[in-house]
Amino acid sequence: MLHKLYKTPQSILSLMKLSGSYWGTNSGSNVNAVKDLQQMIPKLAEHFKFVRLSNWIIGIREKESADRLIELKEKHGVGYNIHMDYSEMNLAAKSDRIREASIGDAKEAVDFMALLGGGVLNFHLAFPPIFYRPGMDEMRLMHWNLELDSFRQIVACAKGKKVIIAIENVPPIHNFPHYIESCNFKHHIFMLDNIKDDHFGINFDIGHFNITAHKEKIDLKDVMKDIGPRIKYVHVHDNDGSSDQHRPIGQGNIDWELFLDLLNQYGYEGVLEFEIGSLDDQIASKEYLMRL
Repeated sequence: MLHKLYKTPQSILSLMKLSGSYWGTNSGSNVNAVKDLQQMIPKLAEHFKFVRLSNWIIGIREKESADRLIELKEKHGVGYNIHMDYSEMNLAAKSDRIREASIGDAKEAVDFMALLGGGVLNFHLAFPPIFYRPGMDEMRLMHWNLELDSFRQIVACAKGKKVIIAIENVPPIHNFPHYIESCNFKHHIFMLDNIKDDHFGINFDIGHFNITAHKEKIDLKDVMKDIGPRIKYVHVHDNDGSSDQHRPIGQGNIDWELFLDLLNQYGYEGVLEFEIGSLDDQIASKEYLMRL
């Protein structure tokens, strides 16, 4: 059921929880990123109610780091969400050892997210095997079912811990045309149709979708009919539709008023994360949306 449309983007944004982000790259070395993150949180908290953390930051889940993150959360009144690794994790692996290790790491991340007070844990869906091609339905289904079993375990682990598991749409990747089902939400819909749980949903990355829409001629309104009620988290950044540029909002060709209207129509009042590199660009992007 569609909700009543608010008149202005500002009133729509007022219903959402705006988030800054830290990717762990400002220091030039992932080894030093924990300290950089701890210094960034007070600055982000001046402008946002939530801070996105990145699971690939070396040492972020160690006790000393966790204690400091909790201290900063309480001092500055922010909430956290976490983006999981996507290069080292394979929840669809045929190898039981690889898949079980990935599930184990995800469950530890669930517990870490719970320790920080709960939030959204964001995942990319797994790459299909390098030799997979469209039309190889049996192989695709095998990998999707392996990943489905992995997410069943992760979602079950999240129950009772104030943790939401979200799966993100990705941008089309050169030389991986068979990855398109993880870009146009077909893969996501398969997962959500088979795991019907309030702790499981979609992270809609509008920047990634803009690239897919240009390449595949997909309409945003049509896609929202399928996924609108299933959105649990949102990434915002801009681009010109050609590649994953993560530009500040207003420096690409995304129709932001339409996107905000559609989020509101489908009742979304969750986190809207500015997934843009620098703090200055995140603040400028927030101000751009507020001026629409």
